[in-house]
Amino acid sequence: MDIHEEIAAWKKEVLEPFCLDECVLSCCTGWNRGVEVTEEHVRAALKRGPEENISSKVEGIRRFDFGGETVFYFMLNPKCVAYDLSSKKCELQGIKPDECVSYPVDVVEKHSTVILMITCNVTQSDNSALTAIQDIANRHKYTLDHTWARVEALDEVEKEKNAPI
Repeated sequence: MDIHEEIAAWKKEVLEPFCLDECVLSCCTGWNRGVEVTEEHVRAALKRGPEENISSKVEGIRRFDFGGETVFYFMLNPKCVAYDLSSKKCELQGIKPDECVSYPVDVVEKHSTVILMITCNVTQSDNSALTAIQDIANRHKYTLDHTWARVEALDEVEKEKNAPI
């Protein structure tokens, strides 16, 4: 199995049960930020068909128009509009936004690094989910890095290392 397949299996078999049973927080609530989404995501979350208008004034959704292009964001404060508090699950199973699908892990092959976002509660203490992702990284000879930033942070580190003195 390659590292991407192992991480996908880890998310389903280890992370998902951890999130449902042990996590006191949610990656879908309480963050003062947004996740970029498509019109398809908005329609699915609001349960609206293609013929229905999507108002720019929907609670929890921000809409920006840039020269003919519309960009939508699900705001995560107090919660994402697609998040069901009672089941602790996203209602967009099968069509989740890319950022949500990859969270909380990025694999950066050119740096042989697995990034585990410290905004995920898995990183806050020793637990079986953290041990399992460390084992995956070690098996593939990747470094496990805990960070606030995503892939772009590694590119900045690389630039600093190679900058003239």
